[in-house]
Amino acid sequence: MEMNMVRTVFVATSLVDMYAKCGNTEKAHGVFDGMPEKDIVTWGAMIQGYALNGFPREAMDLFLQMQRETVKPDCYTVVGVLSTCTRLGALELGEWASELVDRNEFLCNPVVGTALIDLYAKCGSMARAWEVFQGMKEKDQVVWNAIIAGLAMNGYVKISFGLFGQVEKIGIKPDGDIFIALLCGCTHAGLVDEGRQYFNSMYRVFSLTPTVEHYGSMVDLLGRAGLLDEAHQMIRNMPMEANAIVWGALLGACTVG
Repeated sequence: MEMNMVRTVFVATSLVDMYAKCGNTEKAHGVFDGMPEKDIVTWGAMIQGYALNGFPREAMDLFLQMQRETVKPDCYTVVGVLSTCTRLGALELGEWASELVDRNEFLCNPVVGTALIDLYAKCGSMARAWEVFQGMKEKDQVVWNAIIAGLAMNGYVKISFGLFGQVEKIGIKPDGDIFIALLCGCTHAGLVDEGRQYFNSMYRVFSLTPTVEHYGSMVDLLGRAGLLDEAHQMIRNMPMEANAIVWGALLGACTVG
């Protein structure tokens, strides 16, 4: 009987996870609600499902319900909660949730540590984000991306440039996300020459093909600097069709101008 129950929980949790990852949170929650027994993996799958599909309040409500039922969260459930708090800008709630798991989980697990760095950075608490980053035992590419993006968005652009140099030195190949962060930092700081250098280095140095998001960031950078002709020429030279975000960046610059 007990083995059948375990098997039932496993199968139902797999269904919750599948529906959530396919974007059908309604069906996922239907399966979740119908389960007579739920383990921490089940709760985590549903919370993560809400968080990943853009339902932060539902994710947080479910986490608070889990707390009322005295279910102890694991680190991956907390990752979903931290992602939710980041979307809501709920720093204090995120800090409270992070205290429910051992601090070493954040320092030894890159996935969990990245979620906490992201929370602090996007809520403007860059000193705390830096503290977590420095204390982490293992730093993978995603961790470096998170701290560089956080520094850039909070105005510490030159420091983010320095960390990017460290990424190269330690042998981690940068990905497209890190260049989005660098280009956004250049835009906010008005650093046109540096933005051009990073954009051009993507293909020439790192063999990365710029996406429409990278082109959009460059158009935004050039447009805000008043270089409208260059921004328009960049759109004309794009190897893919410009989307609404790219044209919106140019039109926004024209309106400001």
